Amino acid sequence: MEFDQNLYDRAVEYGNRLGLNCFPITQDTVGEARYHLYVITVNDKKEIIPAYKHIFGEAPWIPSGNLEDLQAKATEEREKGYHTYIAAELGNSGGYISKSILEDTVLSLSTIFHEGFHRRERGYPLNKWFEESAANVIGYQAALSFSKHEKKYELTEKVKQGISRREEFVIEYQKKLAQRFNDIRDGKEISPDQEFNNAQLYALYPYNGNYFTIKRAFEKVRSFRGFVELMSGLPKKFEDAQKILIEIAKNP
Repeated sequence: MEFDQNLYDRAVEYGNRLGLNCFPITQDTVGEARYHLYVITVNDKKEIIPAYKHIFGEAPWIPSGNLEDLQAKATEEREKGYHTYIAAELGNSGGYISKSILEDTVLSLSTIFHEGFHRRERGYPLNKWFEESAANVIGYQAALSFSKHEKKYELTEKVKQGISRREEFVIEYQKKLAQRFNDIRDGKEISPDQEFNNAQLYALYPYNGNYFTIKRAFEKVRSFRGFVELMSGLPKKFEDAQKILIEIAKNP
């Protein structure tokens, strides 16, 4: 897909008017995908996420730009009985975006706004288990708002479809997480080779674990600036922040 500099410039300007701090996307900010390896030691009961200590163990995070090396390392760790997962980084708030996502206009726009939320002037970061979910909500909702503002009706429909696909995945993820609780309760052996192993559940939790609670809070606030202010003012402690968000989501 052709690199549409004008579209990205307008998106950045629009995002900044919403109270985000989006970085400009140019040919210089685009690079190859970066990868990270998550390794979970299955039998370790150390608490990584409150209430989830029976699922997640130690999680060393090993960044690397070399996918082949990570794949070799993952194989080595799985042979020890550890759960592994390799995640691709599509962008970061330092001003980098993977060229692979430029083939998908919806994903590239949502990433602009997602990273713009991370770069906001105050309140960064939230508790780590909320920050990425909040950025996902902002990313897609701002992309939808931008496409409507631009009167790009075909793009608007594509963004809506992108949101539906994302939320279908969130639902699947949350079902797998709930099933893992049942597996642990029943003493079921969890294979490192199975889909949604412990490492994948851990790596994806920040993006999916609290997505719908945060989205409902966004819908109650009804403004991007108000949502950014709300999220930036949350307490750092996981349980306290979660309680506030649940109360906001429940209120009419």
